Amino acid sequence: KTVEVSVAAKDPVTGQTQVVGNSQTYTVEATPGTGTSLVLNNVTADNIINQAESTSPNTAITGKVNGAFATTDTVTLFINDKTFTGGVDAQGNFSINVPTAQLLADPDTRITASIAAGTSPAKATATQDYGVDTTPPVATVAVNNLTPDNLISAQEAALDKLPVTGKVTGEFRPGDVVEVKVNDKTFTGTVNAQGNFSVDVPTTDLVADPDTKLQVSVAPTDAAGNKGQPATDEQDYSVTVPPQAAAITLNPLTGDNLITPTEGNQTSLNLTGKVSGAFSADDVVSIQLNGKTLTGTVNAQGEFSIPVNMTDLKA
Repeated sequence: KTVEVSVAAKDPVTGQTQVVGNSQTYTVEATPGTGTSLVLNNVTADNIINQAESTSPNTAITGKVNGAFATTDTVTLFINDKTFTGGVDAQGNFSINVPTAQLLADPDTRITASIAAGTSPAKATATQDYGVDTTPPVATVAVNNLTPDNLISAQEAALDKLPVTGKVTGEFRPGDVVEVKVNDKTFTGTVNAQGNFSVDVPTTDLVADPDTKLQVSVAPTDAAGNKGQPATDEQDYSVTVPPQAAAITLNPLTGDNLITPTEGNQTSLNLTGKVSGAFSADDVVSIQLNGKTLTGTVNAQGEFSIPVNMTDLKA
């Protein structure tokens, strides 16, 4: 037989709950005339009543009777100076609903149980300690600079992804989810045991984000399973993108790019075209024709129209 002991130790500074335990193997000599033993299971999965579990009207206290017993035997639980009873099934299992409020109010958070037949003395007894932690965890998160200088350079902008990193402090658990919002999209990662996280974000979204601001949140949980309010932080960054190359297109001089005798009788002809890429309105366009330089300007759409003498075109 083995006895297991655990303690839900809450750090008075961080408020973080840590469950530690140990066990001891022993041998039981049955009480003469009974040959019965009684075992109480953990009150909850982790033997700690958390905030969510504390809202349940009742909590089932379960266990098992071994050895000599009958289905007419009664299991009695002593909790918060009150008694609660239930029967056992043919396999010795029992489940007794206890008001959760009584478990929360019990000063020593200890359940004492006994099994007896009718009014006979107890055949066997058992105890089970448990923990109560209904306090939501409180954590903070700090986001690091996106890059060493917090500026996405042209070289960095060419990368597929950049990691958004930071650290969570306070009460949290490894595996808590981190959300990074960029460019109206959400990217997720998890916190490690030291509170650090790294979430890869597509560089295209970082460059395209209108306000170039990282918005990070973490929903902390504690060892008891309590959930706290999300911890949030923001980090502004800058983007340097190399200018696009400019390109220029010259349209055909006429509809068929052929000066007919009729067209040749005109005094001048407008040469038109379009600038694309990186340009500004009123940028100067220069045309070299027949040893002369003619100039004009670009409009906001990149279009230009420059009149040239027909004699220069013919020559």
